[in-house]
Amino acid sequence: MAGLCVLVAAVSSAPAQPKPQDPETPEQLASRCLARLAVSDLRLVGAPKPTDFRVTAELLEIAHRLNPKDETVLRLLLEAQNNAGNAARVDELTREIIRLDPLDTVAQLRLITARIRQLQRADDRLAAYDRYLGKEGEAIDNSVRSRLALDAALLARERGDAEGFASRLARAVELDATNKDAASLALTFFSERVDDPVGKLELMLAVLNADPLDPDTHVLISRHLSEHGAYKGSKRFRLVANTIRNNVGLQSDIDEEVEQSVLLWNTEGPRTLVDRLNSVVSQSRENAFRTLEAAKRDRLPTDKLPQPIEIRLNMSNEWLRFLAAHSLAEPDLVRPALEELVESARREIQVLADPEKRAPEMTEAEAAARSRGLREEVVTARLLAGSELELAAQELDVLRADPAADPIKLRRLDALSRLRAGQADTAAAQLAELGPDDAVAQLGLCLVEESRGDAAASAAKYDAYARSHRGTLFGAYAASRAQRLSPKPIPADPLATRLETIAAAAPAWIESIAESPRRFQSLTVKADPLELRTFEDVRMAVTIRNLSPIPLGVGSDRPINSRFLIAPNVMVATDPIATVALLQVASFDRRLRLNPREEFRVALSPDIGPIGMLLDQVYDKPARIRYRVLQGFEMLSSGAYDAGPYCLSADAGPVLRPTFAKATADVATIIRWVQNGTPREMIDGLLLLRGRDTNLVDLELFSTDDQRRVFAEAAARFPSLEPVWQIMVLAVATNGSQSDLLMPMRERVNLPLDEAARQATSPDVRTVIICLRTDKPDDPMLDPARYQNDPLNAALAQIVRDRLTQQIPCYANLPRPQRAPAQAEKPADGAGSLAQPTDR
Repeated sequence: MAGLCVLVAAVSSAPAQPKPQDPETPEQLASRCLARLAVSDLRLVGAPKPTDFRVTAELLEIAHRLNPKDETVLRLLLEAQNNAGNAARVDELTREIIRLDPLDTVAQLRLITARIRQLQRADDRLAAYDRYLGKEGEAIDNSVRSRLALDAALLARERGDAEGFASRLARAVELDATNKDAASLALTFFSERVDDPVGKLELMLAVLNADPLDPDTHVLISRHLSEHGAYKGSKRFRLVANTIRNNVGLQSDIDEEVEQSVLLWNTEGPRTLVDRLNSVVSQSRENAFRTLEAAKRDRLPTDKLPQPIEIRLNMSNEWLRFLAAHSLAEPDLVRPALEELVESARREIQVLADPEKRAPEMTEAEAAARSRGLREEVVTARLLAGSELELAAQELDVLRADPAADPIKLRRLDALSRLRAGQADTAAAQLAELGPDDAVAQLGLCLVEESRGDAAASAAKYDAYARSHRGTLFGAYAASRAQRLSPKPIPADPLATRLETIAAAAPAWIESIAESPRRFQSLTVKADPLELRTFEDVRMAVTIRNLSPIPLGVGSDRPINSRFLIAPNVMVATDPIATVALLQVASFDRRLRLNPREEFRVALSPDIGPIGMLLDQVYDKPARIRYRVLQGFEMLSSGAYDAGPYCLSADAGPVLRPTFAKATADVATIIRWVQNGTPREMIDGLLLLRGRDTNLVDLELFSTDDQRRVFAEAAARFPSLEPVWQIMVLAVATNGSQSDLLMPMRERVNLPLDEAARQATSPDVRTVIICLRTDKPDDPMLDPARYQNDPLNAALAQIVRDRLTQQIPCYANLPRPQRAPAQAEKPADGAGSLAQPTDR
C-alpha cells in the first residue's frame, strides 16, 4: 500500500509530458496503422464478447509496444483489456496511464481500489482505506480520497460498525463536495435517525452542491421547505427545478402541477391562483372560438374542432380553483368555480359511460369506480359551498344505494350534510369518530367550528390544521381561512422562519448554473497539424474548464458531462463522404471533479479507426475534414446530432489532406519500390495498389497480372524486412476479401504475400496474420496445435476460428468498400472508447 502512495504522490507532482513528436518513425507508423485495424475489426463484430475484446487487446498490445508514449493507443488498450476481463493487465496499464497523465484521478482511484480489493480480510481492507485517509495519503487528490472514504464507510456498515460507518461517511463528504453518492447517503442516514428539519435541509443543500443540475434534488428541497411552511424558499427551488426540467425536456405530471399551484397559493395568495386558472381557461376558449370562426369563414369542416365550452380544466385543477375561491368567501368567485367543477365532472361521467369514448384500456369496473368518485367530489363541493343542497342530497342517496361506495367517504359526506342541515354537534361527533389521521374529517371539524360563529376559535383551529398539513391543498385552504377569520395577524412559525433564512442564503449560482451550460463550463477544441501526410492522424486537444464558483463533478451523469461525440465532416474534392465509422463516441473520464477555474485537457486521435484507413486509400484527391465535438450528445428528430442538455459543442479544423504526391505512379514504378525501394517506398506502393484495387480512387485499376507481380515481389522481399515493416506491409496490403480481382486467386491459393507472412518467426507478425488476414475457419493458420510454444497465438487462433465459424463479421472478411452519399447516421464509439454503436 505504501508503494502505491509513493507512486501516486510522485506522479501527482510530475511535470506534464512534452508534446509527442510527429509520427514518422517506423514504430509510430506501424502502431497507428495497427491500432486503426484493431478498432475497425472490433466495430465490424457488432456485439462483441470478451473474446472479441481479447483479439482487439492483443493487437493493441503490439501497437502499444511499438509506441509506448501514445496515450490514445494506451487508453484503447486498457479499455479492451478491461472488457476482455484481464484485471491484472488493467492494473498494469492504469499505472502507465498515471505516468503519462499524473492528474488522472479516475485512473488513480481505479488503481488504488484494485489493490485494496486484493486484500482478503475486511480488517486489512479497512486498515488500508484508513491509511489513505490519514497522513500517508495526503498527497493524493481529495476527490480520490473521498471515494475511498465512502468505500470504507460501506465496508464498515457491512461489518455492523455504525460508528465507523458514520465517521467515514462524514469524512467522504468533507473531502469532496462533488461526491454525490456520499452526500446522498449522508442525507438518508441522517433522515432515518434524526428529526431535525434544519439539519436535513443543510444535508439536502450538500447533495445539491454535489450536483446542482439534478432537478429531483431541487424538487426535494422545495417539498421539504413547503412541508415546514417556508414557502418563499420552496418556490425558489421549484422554479430552478422547472428551468432545469424544461431544458432537459422533462414534463410535469398532474400531481406535480397541483403541487406547484398549491405553492403559488401559499406564496401569492388564493386570488392569484383563481385568476391564473380562470385566465388559462378563458384564453384557451378564446383560441378555440377563433379557430372555429376561421374554419367557418374558410368553409372548412368544423365537426372535429373542439367547441369553446368543451375546453375545461382537469378535475384536480377544478378543485384548486374551487377551494381557492371558497377560501376567499366571495360568492362571485365561488359560484362560477362550483358550476365549472360540476360541469367538468358531468362531462367526464358522460364519457366514462360510453365504451367508445373512454380510454380503450379502461374496464367497466374502473369506469364505474371513477364515475362514483366524481359523484362523491360533486357532493363534497356542493356541501362545502353550502349550495345546491337538494341536488347534493339526491346524489348522496344514489351513493348510499351503491354497494361499492366507500363507507368512510359516505360517513364524511353524511357528516357534512348534517352540518349544512344545522346539526353541528352531530356532524362533529361523526367526524371525530373517523380519527385524527383522517385529513378530510379533521378539516370538516374546522368547518364545524366556523359554523358556530366564534371567529377567533375557528381561526385557531384552521391555523392548527394548516400547520400540521403544510404544503398540501387542504393545508393551503385552512391557512387562507385562518387568515380571513383571525382578528389579528397570525404569528410566523420560528422553524419556518429559520428555514427561509437558510434557503435565502443559498448562493445565486443555483439559478445561474440552471440558465445555460456556458454559465458553468467552457469547451475548446484544437486540431493539429492542419495539414496531414499519408498515414498521419490528426492530434486533437479538447479542453474543458469549470467556470463556476464551486467544484463540479465530471462524468457521464455529472454536471460536466464526460461523454462526447466526434463527428467529422469529410469532403473528398467536392464530394461528401459519410459512413457509420465517421461518427465516434469518446468517454473523457480523466477527472472526478474540476475545481473553480480549473480545466483539463484530453489529447486524442479521432482518426484511429476506419476513417483514417479510408482517407489514406482515397489518395488521388485532396480531402478536407472538419471535426464537430458534441458533449453529452443526443439525436434530434431530424436524425442529426446535437449537444445534450447543459452541454456544449465546438469545432476544429479544417484539416487538409493533400493529394498524395505519388498517387499517379505507374506499375513499373510501384514494382521497383516493392522490389528494392526503401521500406517506406514499398509501403507507399502497396497503398497505391490497395486504393486502385478496391476502387476507392478514380485512377485505372491494376490488371490481374500487375497485381500478381506486385504481390509476388512483396512476398519475395517480406522475409528480409524487420518485424515492424512486416506489420506495416500486412496492415496496408489489400485483403483478399476486399478485391473483386483477388477473390478468384484466394479460391485457389493463399495470396503470395500472406503465404510468405505465415513463415514469419515474429510472434507479433503471427498475431496480425491470425487476427486480421485469415478469413476461413478451416485455415491451418487457425489450428491451435500449431502454436505449442506460443500459448497467446494458440488462444487467438481458437477465438478467430470460432467467430469465423459463426460467420461473425470482422476485418479479415471485410467486403469491398462502397462509396456512400452523405446522410445522418448513428455513431460508433471509437476515439478513446471501444464501446459499440448506440441506438440513441
